[in-house]
Amino acid sequence: MLDSNRSLDALDSIDEGIFALDHQGRFSYVNRAARQLLPRLVGATGAELAGSVIWNASPSFAHTPMGLALRRAQAEGHSVAQAVRDPVSGAALDLRVYPSADGLSVLLRPAAPAPSAEVLDRVSDLYLACDGDWRLTFVNARTREYLRLFGLGRDEPVGQSVWEVIPGLAGSRFQAEAFRAMVEQTEVELEALFPPLNRWFSARITPMDDGVIACARDITGWRQSRAALTREAERLAEVIRTQQAVITAGPDLGAVMRVVAERLQALTGASGAGVFLPEEADLVLCEGSGTARDWLGQRLPVTGSLIGHCFTSGEMIRCDDTTTDPRVHQGAAEALRVRSGLLVPLTGARSTQAVVAIWSDRPRAFHQVHEHTLQLLAGLLTAAMERASAFAANQLLLGERTAALAAIRVGEERFRQLVESVDDVVFRLDRRQRCVDAFGRWLEREGLHAESLIGRTTGEIVGPEEAPVHERANLRALAGETVTYEWTLRTHRGLRHMQTILSPLRGAEGEITGIVGVGRDISQRIEAEQQIRQAQKMEAVGRFAGGVAHDLNNMMMIIVGFSDFLLGALDHGDPRWSDAEEIRKAADRAMHLTRQLLAFGRHRVVAREVLSLNDVVSGMERMLRPLLGEDIALVTSLASELGGVEADYGQMEQVVMNLALNSRDAMRGGGRLTIETMDVDFPEGYAFEHLGFDIPAGPYVLMVVGDTGQGMTAEVKAHLFEPFFTTKPTTHNSGLGLATVYGIVVQSGGYIWVDSAPDQGTSFKICFPRVSAEDAIRSADAETPASVGGTETVLIVEDEEVVRGLASRVLTSQGYVVLEARNGREALALVEQSPDRVDLVLTDVVMPEMGGQQLVEQLHRALPEARIIYMSGYAEGDKLQSSIRNSPYPFLQKPFSPDSLCLRVREALDTAIR
Repeated sequence: MLDSNRSLDALDSIDEGIFALDHQGRFSYVNRAARQLLPRLVGATGAELAGSVIWNASPSFAHTPMGLALRRAQAEGHSVAQAVRDPVSGAALDLRVYPSADGLSVLLRPAAPAPSAEVLDRVSDLYLACDGDWRLTFVNARTREYLRLFGLGRDEPVGQSVWEVIPGLAGSRFQAEAFRAMVEQTEVELEALFPPLNRWFSARITPMDDGVIACARDITGWRQSRAALTREAERLAEVIRTQQAVITAGPDLGAVMRVVAERLQALTGASGAGVFLPEEADLVLCEGSGTARDWLGQRLPVTGSLIGHCFTSGEMIRCDDTTTDPRVHQGAAEALRVRSGLLVPLTGARSTQAVVAIWSDRPRAFHQVHEHTLQLLAGLLTAAMERASAFAANQLLLGERTAALAAIRVGEERFRQLVESVDDVVFRLDRRQRCVDAFGRWLEREGLHAESLIGRTTGEIVGPEEAPVHERANLRALAGETVTYEWTLRTHRGLRHMQTILSPLRGAEGEITGIVGVGRDISQRIEAEQQIRQAQKMEAVGRFAGGVAHDLNNMMMIIVGFSDFLLGALDHGDPRWSDAEEIRKAADRAMHLTRQLLAFGRHRVVAREVLSLNDVVSGMERMLRPLLGEDIALVTSLASELGGVEADYGQMEQVVMNLALNSRDAMRGGGRLTIETMDVDFPEGYAFEHLGFDIPAGPYVLMVVGDTGQGMTAEVKAHLFEPFFTTKPTTHNSGLGLATVYGIVVQSGGYIWVDSAPDQGTSFKICFPRVSAEDAIRSADAETPASVGGTETVLIVEDEEVVRGLASRVLTSQGYVVLEARNGREALALVEQSPDRVDLVLTDVVMPEMGGQQLVEQLHRALPEARIIYMSGYAEGDKLQSSIRNSPYPFLQKPFSPDSLCLRVREALDTAIR
């Protein structure tokens, strides 16, 4: 502005004040008019302005309207307009501030004159002005008219407090908004009720430098008109929504009538609304809302009732008070609690079809608006009733057809669900052997889709190699036969065994039009049959092994017994003593072999005892070497002072044997089999962290059987211990070896796991809870009597003469009196003839003529206090009956040593005495 081409002299000649400030607020230019105005505005003389800082002119200048405007323009960087007042003359000035790169340019000029009082007196709005102390400085004519309503027209309001002139303003929203406009120096607009006049006003309050100006308008009438228009719009909207609800209700006449009654009650505020339909000589309330719901089915006579008059005349009727209208049926009015009502007939193309009524329990509750609303909705209901009649006629025509189609669809869906839920594949072929349809869960399981099969021949589906089998079967079915055949199919799940049943498909005349077939996956059945055959073969082998072991038991018992006699009769320095000892050792090895045969046939009695795995491995080492072959080296690494484990000796031998044979099969080209034993201690959580399963913390004995064979994949390891699982041909292996090992280990309280990878060999690791040697010794000492001899009488019943003689000799050498019998009958006769008292009976279980069980049953009557010991070379579960296996009497498994016999006899006698 100051950079224009006008000279400074020209600026001095104008009546508008112009001055400039630099960025520090220092006056850089002041024209003549500004020099006259500024001293009064900033509190300084004209001579002091040049070069001075405007902010230093007066301490309070920064908080004046002019100071605030300068600060805002400087801070915001855009022009600011502000009204200020000359403190001397009171004239209003217009202040304009323009920021620039050099600072601020400021213009001061007189403000435009305000509208005259004459103009404001002609307007219909209320105008008033107040100074800073809220004293009225101006009141227009319209405002004075309203003041007269307060009885203040006689006194002049100007100069008085506005809160005293208009008492209703104090504490009102108008006062609160006026205060806010003054404090915030911002214009405020509002609408509010003025309670003293009970009228609504809209007001605009504008702050000035010396007070406020307020403009108000009476909007009471406008609000009432707006409310009326709003209600009418809402009523029309409700009518439209009712029309939409009627359309949504469809052709169901009952639903339509119910919707119309509910909407009528809501629109009119009636206590009840209903629809009356003619039936014989009455009108029946068929649907309703509100109080009408309690009287559905109410009948009113056509003659003698207001409803009937509306129905017969076809005219709308409004009753303002039922107590004074003679046309009203008083009984019905009292029942429905009706005091006033409005009735509209529903007139169709030819006659009145029904009557719609609304009623209230108040007199004169309805007026012209309700009549109009009721007529609108009655038209909707009439049209809906005509549509419902037409729809009912169509329903009668379509009912039977719809029911028939529904029955067909239900049958088809039932058949479809039945076929698709079958775990097979069902298909149809035409006469050219092309697939017409296929469905069933088998397709999904094998990853096939019916679309890929339809249109293809059987040969195209199964391939040229399998095609002849299927084509021959198809031709037989097309000739009228029912064909069943089995075949194999290779899928993504491997080789599957399938069974197909084909039947001819006949047409309406009985001619064969194609084939219907069912394909079934019978792989599980085939595998189960193979497993059953393998199990039966194993059972037969086991029974044979048990029979062989029985004969070996008797022979081993003779060898062991007489070897012990020789060892007891010869001195250690005698060369024959060494010969007898070798015979005894050979007999022990043969006894171990017998236990393995019994364990293989699952006929051996499980007897858990504290044993050393070192003894098990050492005892089997001589047997394992020839079984492994010359190309496999057997290396044992047995820990010294190894802890004991509580297990069955024979079962531990079976575990070692099965693992060794499994390793041999994995080393077809030779290799090394290593068996190690050691004591280990598992800390808490160690097994789960390193092995993936939990083993309780504590001391264990670990046995490791490792080989340098071909190793196993992760998939093979996942199924390793499953029964009948094997990677070898079924003719080479039963698939039970490792499953048996797993069962024995778990039954004995142990844990087994395997480390293996392809071409990295395999290492089976087995651990059992460790039992200390001291515990084993204390247990053995507690079970061993101080003396095994005695003077009691023992009856030995045994059909094998050598075994009977051996047992008699052993017991006689210990001081016992021994009686002998070959079978149960001889034993009974001997008991009857012998004058001596029999203290204990040692009887074989299986004998000719009379077995041990029958003997014991009869001996109880003759010798009720006699003690009994059963003995047998047969295994428990083979020829031993369950009553003997579960009897309370001790059982002595052959072969047994002389020491075992003496120990068991002494225990039985002592137990009986106790």
